[in-house]
Amino acid sequence: DQKNAEAVQVDPVKTKDFILREVSSTFHGRDIFAPLAAHISLGKRIQSFGVRVRLDHIPSPFVSAKSGTSKPLVIHVDHFGNLVSNISGTLAKEIQTLAVGKALVNRWTQNYDDAPDKTPCMIVGSGGLIEIVVKKDHAAKLLGAAVGMPVTIYWA
Repeated sequence: DQKNAEAVQVDPVKTKDFILREVSSTFHGRDIFAPLAAHISLGKRIQSFGVRVRLDHIPSPFVSAKSGTSKPLVIHVDHFGNLVSNISGTLAKEIQTLAVGKALVNRWTQNYDDAPDKTPCMIVGSGGLIEIVVKKDHAAKLLGAAVGMPVTIYWA
């Protein structure tokens, strides 16, 4: 969590000379933010594109403590079918079981090779987040899970 963070609220009048003339209603990343980011990378001050806004509190999207404000959930399914959660790997020793949908996963593995075949396991992935993996299978399909699904933590 960050306290007293600042942001810039983009002002269309101040940015009209820096963005695409035709701005779509769905691709603001491409039509507005990418051109502004390019100008910022060339030395243009971000404050020149709008008005500073003070943000009192920006909650972290990651679960990094038992009593956090973020809800545990699946944030990514990789091309192997592993379920990447938003739960910090620093909590691994405190977690006994994870539930995704109706599936309970209570086995930890240090690496993919040590996991038993076709058995859901928890692992701390290379990104430092807890993942649910299934060796020689697709965890998302096997467990009927998808991005955005809630994850329930059962603490040790």
